[in-house]
Amino acid sequence: MPENTYNPPNTAAVVTSWTDQQDRRTIGLIAVAVTAVVWSWPTIFVKILSEDFGIFTQSFYRYLSSSVFFFAVSFLFMRDGLKKAAANIRVLIIPAVLVSLFQICMVTSVYMTNASVPGIVTRMNIVFIVLFSYILFEEERRVISSKYFLIANAFVLAGVLGLVLGAPNLDLEFNIGVVVAVLAALFWSIYIVSLKRIVKIVGPIEAFPFIQLMAALIFLPILLFSEDISKVTSVSPATNLLLVLSGVTCVGLGNIMNYVAIGILGSTIPSNLLTFKPVLTVIFAYLLLGEVLTIAQISAGLILILGCWIMIRKVSTRYEEIS
Repeated sequence: MPENTYNPPNTAAVVTSWTDQQDRRTIGLIAVAVTAVVWSWPTIFVKILSEDFGIFTQSFYRYLSSSVFFFAVSFLFMRDGLKKAAANIRVLIIPAVLVSLFQICMVTSVYMTNASVPGIVTRMNIVFIVLFSYILFEEERRVISSKYFLIANAFVLAGVLGLVLGAPNLDLEFNIGVVVAVLAALFWSIYIVSLKRIVKIVGPIEAFPFIQLMAALIFLPILLFSEDISKVTSVSPATNLLLVLSGVTCVGLGNIMNYVAIGILGSTIPSNLLTFKPVLTVIFAYLLLGEVLTIAQISAGLILILGCWIMIRKVSTRYEEIS
């Protein structure tokens, strides 16, 4: 064959590769969407269950129930993956500690200030996540440097800030609780960034029950010291069912879907898209609890949606191209 003969590309291979890439991106975006819907419910569950349980009682039993449920799922359908996660349990200790510290700091900051201040500060954890991802991961750095990411991120941050500041009866107060809220945002950001490496070693469903069981054990001494661990025996079966359901869904399904999204789309893109969660929380609280929805919050929600749309249409495609 002459050397200058043109060799056409393997079109089938190119199409297959592009299709696989699109499928992975779609799965990642679906995982983010499921996470956003599921994670819009925790504060509603907490508010409903607060009449019967203290916050650490809720945290302990929610994390414990989700851990037990997904241990059972992994044992039935993914035993090899469960064994692999057990063999790599050392790498799961750090995220378990980080998510526990986040929960403890978040709750403490609410008690030391009010619901508004921690809400503003911790929702700014996206700034920490972007910073850590830029420093640690080359592919994230290339995405973060793109103009579309910067534009989308600006809309997202403006939308989140407007959504919180536009809340009725906002009470801003600075004290040590604000510092604790910043620590909560910091711990959550490190936790999210650490997951990117972990999901490459251990499957998300198999890793999850170990992380959440260790987190529950960290909550246990605080619960024993501050609240009544036996309170679950004095409430109705329906209340306990709601407590378990909130654990399996909000803690369990939400975290697993977030792990899947991070494994496909990296740590930065899902974190930005999950800022849409407050919009859903406000809507659900309005529909179910009769909470006020202001014009400022509606406007901020539209800005946030625009930022998420740019992130989905432009930035997530860019990540798939370079990863």
